Amino acid sequence: CGATRQAIWSSEKSNLAASYAESVGRHEENVRHATEIAAASEIALKRREEEHEARLKSLVDDHRLRLNEASTQHEQTVETLGSSITALTAAHEAQRSDMLASHKESILRHEEATIRAKEEAAAGVAALQAKEKEHAKAIQKLSD
Repeated sequence: CGATRQAIWSSEKSNLAASYAESVGRHEENVRHATEIAAASEIALKRREEEHEARLKSLVDDHRLRLNEASTQHEQTVETLGSSITALTAAHEAQRSDMLASHKESILRHEEATIRAKEEAAAGVAALQAKEKEHAKAIQKLSD
């Protein structure tokens, strides 16, 4: 009976050791597999980070380029507007000066015409007065 128990115990012990060894083997394989998955995930994550950084850098560079272009275009627009304002101001001043000169000429012509008209009116009045005197003399002669 003791030898049978010993044999059963020895057989169970052997089965347990084999089961344990098999379990340890599966565990080690699971650990290896998990390590491979973790390494692959880490590589994929690094690749995504690198792609993200490259895309972000590209976007920043593109934004800087557009900003510089817009700034240059703005400066050119400001220069063009400044030139246009200067040209318009000069043209306005020239036109204003021409108009003032023309207006002064008109005033001088008007003053000259006014002086001539006064002179002609004075001459007309003098001629009328002379005629009146003549008529008065003629009437006086007729009365005498």
